[in-house]
Amino acid sequence: MENIDLFLEDERNIIVIENKIKSKINGIRHDINSDKVITQLHKYVDIATAKAKTNKQKKNTYFFIFHPNYYPKQELEKFQEKLQETYKSVTYKKLHDFFKNRKPQNADRFYDDFLLALEKHTSEIVDDLLEENRILFTNAILEIKDSR
Repeated sequence: MENIDLFLEDERNIIVIENKIKSKINGIRHDINSDKVITQLHKYVDIATAKAKTNKQKKNTYFFIFHPNYYPKQELEKFQEKLQETYKSVTYKKLHDFFKNRKPQNADRFYDDFLLALEKHTSEIVDDLLEENRILFTNAILEIKDSR
């Protein structure tokens, strides 16, 4: 909905989740009528708030921004005021720990893969190059092994 990553709604609540893996906060522009900086996050608040008011009973609205632990600190600091006012910042470490500690007994066979995907983003540094090199190294070993 309107480029929102995840928009959840029930009879009483609206939840907006913006997921930032490898992208920055977009849509940055200055309002010509004020000194206010407007971002995609502001747009999502406006959309959810308007939708919450269209019902007979006003809905509660909740806003979250999920981001890896290596997400650029300066990017978060740039929008810290808005994040504190409206959005709750949730690191992938918190998400990983939450799901790891609450693994259902009847979890499907992909639950552990899901945890591994989350774990990749719990590091304080981006390790894409490390991961690429690990894959190349493993493939080189397999090729040598197969050629013997």
